Amino acid sequence: MVKKSIGIDMSRCHLRAVQIVQGPEGPRIEKVFGKPTRRSTDSPVDLLRALTTRHGFDRRAEVTVCLPHHAVFF
Repeated sequence: MVKKSIGIDMSRCHLRAVQIVQGPEGPRIEKVFGKPTRRSTDSPVDLLRALTTRHGFDRRAEVTVCLPHHAVFF
């Protein structure tokens, strides 16, 4: 069985994502996405939704998000 994982790197300047598939032959990069978010119309929520709707990322894949330390609040 193949296992899919998505890694997401978000900052105020960009959103990047990669979908990796772990199969019997080892890990393989399946999809890559990157977009600058410089304009006020570039909504991170819309870009994240577009990963699955427009760019074909798997909704069932495990997801890891990377954010700057000052953007995370506990």
